[in-house]
Amino acid sequence: MWFTTSMGLCRYDGYNIKIFTSSPQDSSSISGNDLYAQPFVDKDGFIWIGTRSNGVCRYDRNTESFTRFMHDPEDPGSIDNNSIWTVYQDNSGVIWVGTYSGLNEFNASEETFKVFRPESDNQEDYANLIYSVLEKSAQQYWICTGKGCYIFDRKAEKFTPFEPESQATKIFNNQAIFQIIQDSDGDLWFATSNGIFLYKTMSGDFIHYSADQSDQNKLSGPVIYQIIEDPHEHGTFWIPSQWGLNRMNKNSGHIEWLMNDPKDPFSIGSNHLNYAYIDETNKLWVTTQNAGVAVTDLIRVKAKNNVDHILMEPLSPDTTGYSGTSFLEDKYGNIWVGTNQKGLYKYDSLLNLISIFDGSPENINFLKNAYIFNLYSDSEDHILVGTFGQGLYVFNPDNLSFLHCKFIKSDTILYDMRVTEIMKDRTGILSHVLSLIPKEIYGSEQTGD
Repeated sequence: MWFTTSMGLCRYDGYNIKIFTSSPQDSSSISGNDLYAQPFVDKDGFIWIGTRSNGVCRYDRNTESFTRFMHDPEDPGSIDNNSIWTVYQDNSGVIWVGTYSGLNEFNASEETFKVFRPESDNQEDYANLIYSVLEKSAQQYWICTGKGCYIFDRKAEKFTPFEPESQATKIFNNQAIFQIIQDSDGDLWFATSNGIFLYKTMSGDFIHYSADQSDQNKLSGPVIYQIIEDPHEHGTFWIPSQWGLNRMNKNSGHIEWLMNDPKDPFSIGSNHLNYAYIDETNKLWVTTQNAGVAVTDLIRVKAKNNVDHILMEPLSPDTTGYSGTSFLEDKYGNIWVGTNQKGLYKYDSLLNLISIFDGSPENINFLKNAYIFNLYSDSEDHILVGTFGQGLYVFNPDNLSFLHCKFIKSDTILYDMRVTEIMKDRTGILSHVLSLIPKEIYGSEQTGD
């Protein structure tokens, strides 16, 4: 397992932990300890690690060494900026690195970079801040930036602003583009700081769906980070926001709101939504801020517009006063829900039973008021629980036991306690992305057991 932290890179082999930190005297060490972007495992098994301000590193597991790629003003072949936002590999195997100020193509044979910028005359332009890359076809890439989207023709080395003939284009070009997805029709959806945009690739139509809280024919909120295509009903999309849940029909453009109604116990528990997920049984799950988790059968919600609210603590007078933070569906169809300081929940859809695993004082290895950021199920059906401030827990559902990784500052024990993402690489090793949120946001950093 691999842990990236704000204090270096850590590897756990099941027995021992080895910590890789930056050393000015060792050029084969990692370039910085402030690890930032999500690790990326390329087709050759190398791990690419982006940092906040020290460039990108490529880790070779055979030699246990790092190759540093940092900006050098005197070297035109160096990466253009040391602040790394994304690493992407296209279908031909080429590595692309998005930085604060450009798109960098990696030449593997020469180990150099060539930078391309949408706005070459102004390096500080937000259009050069690369959020994400999508290869639409060979030699053609869609580049989402801090100010609009560009189509990059690699052969011609040319960026073309994505400017379809539409009134929506002027609005789109001034927005930060947070997400791009390609739906089952081949059309493109953009989640932005000003609603969502749909580009129909066959007709060329470009449509802006804006927000207006006084008009229920529009989105309920402006800032959109996530768009979900309903895998069970063609043409239906779900858009969570901090102002409620939106259900959209692509063909008609009709938008419906699923909002909290204090007088309706079957409405969604809160309008401040964190994340949404559709499971294989056609249920829509939504985590909320301080109001638990809402779930509904999509077949019924299409007919009756009802959302069943699952009462996660039926014996408590406060059944909804928690924030759901993460979802996991295991291979048995159980839904696991991580929360903010309310423990780990399991929903058995067959038995319609909810189990809670919280900070029981009778067992010091149980979760103690943890903010759960991420969940992962391994090949042995263990549930890995990444938390902010309390490190990593491994839960065994067979005997209901937790293994808590202790995080103490030393040379042999992992000492950063903030685990916010868990991912699996091609060899079966797990990589963990740890939060770089300033600790003053959550208070002083905790210490391990």
